[in-house]
Amino acid sequence: MLRISKLYFLIIGFFTIIFLINGCENNYPDSLWDPNYKAKPDPQISNVQPEQNAFAGIDEITIIGQNFSTVIEENLVYFDGVPADIISASATELVVKAPNVVSDSILVQVSVQGAVLFGEYFPYPLQSAISAVGDFDKNDDAYAIEYNPTDSSLYLSLLQDNKGDGNKIVRVSPDGERHDYSKTLLDKASAMRFGPDGSLFYVNLLNVLCRVPPGGEESRNPAQIFSILPGAVFDLDFDSNDNIFCGGSGKTIYRVKSDDGANVTIQATYDSITIRAVRVYDGYLYVTGKFSGNNPAIPAQAIWRNEITSADGDLGPNEVYYNWETGSYPNSDITTITFSSDGYAYIGTNGAEVIVILHPDGSTEPLYPGVLSPQTYYLTWSDGIFLYANRRSTDKAILKINVLKEGAPYYGRQ
Repeated sequence: MLRISKLYFLIIGFFTIIFLINGCENNYPDSLWDPNYKAKPDPQISNVQPEQNAFAGIDEITIIGQNFSTVIEENLVYFDGVPADIISASATELVVKAPNVVSDSILVQVSVQGAVLFGEYFPYPLQSAISAVGDFDKNDDAYAIEYNPTDSSLYLSLLQDNKGDGNKIVRVSPDGERHDYSKTLLDKASAMRFGPDGSLFYVNLLNVLCRVPPGGEESRNPAQIFSILPGAVFDLDFDSNDNIFCGGSGKTIYRVKSDDGANVTIQATYDSITIRAVRVYDGYLYVTGKFSGNNPAIPAQAIWRNEITSADGDLGPNEVYYNWETGSYPNSDITTITFSSDGYAYIGTNGAEVIVILHPDGSTEPLYPGVLSPQTYYLTWSDGIFLYANRRSTDKAILKINVLKEGAPYYGRQ
């Protein structure tokens, strides 16, 4: 009887399970797959232009292929997984701004909405337009910089180096090695220029122009006071007749003869304007500064210029070349200025627009936005297409920037 009871319950249990399985309603959702759906053709990349020498974060890149969408928003472009901003789109070309990815073997991918697979291109190179000079770090307190074409070296004034040694000028050779060049008088140099005899002239906020004879202390030539000026100066530059122009908080442009430090004259007066930078270009002396007076006709900050009217460095009247306050960057201060050979002013600032390019027609644009970081203390051009910048901020560095054009002459250099 016990065996019959067990068999009975097994049979009842079996039929109960069958009943439950057959009686349950199927509550699964409808399939998301549309059997009638037809995907778009997958994008294909046949070439990427330019094939080389494109700058990461700066240049426009053209991706050539097929099956792209003519609607920009339906395309996605990646460089090693980093999205690129798409500028224009057609069925066979996508123009993008290169993201800031530096490598010689980047995977470029294109995805099109409605297509299944990526289009891919590999390898593609992007190079950096900016490199650090030497082994300088946050413990190197650098100020003025100057390039010497005779030895292809960069010279820096250090209030203190990363080993605690202070008040000196160092030479950075083309291989990036630093060499002590000279001790500086009066702590540091706010500006430096090589003169026609190979001497290095510098100033530092005070009313003194200093000179390091050729070779510096490497040739047993220590720094010396070359000229005592009537007022304090921050910057200097040479003209084509070897006159030295100096300007600063003395609110005056002084001319010093490079062969006679005692021959000093006042060539222009900038009342209530603290001068920050001076630069000679194409027969004019350009002057940047801030006005502290009450005359509404004078810009609070501007680039002025004076025509150089004689071989003795006589100057014409002050004229406003560019009103910084009414331009696109009124919330930053000009720290330095230089010129390219074709007449574009490169203006260093302490603002987010680290270097601003002022076009001859008066329009402006930032140099390499999103790639350079603040702030610029001083600029000087090499004898080629590289612009050197001293970045003084929490992330200090001496930068070598490829701007793809040469600088205007620095007349003091040999």
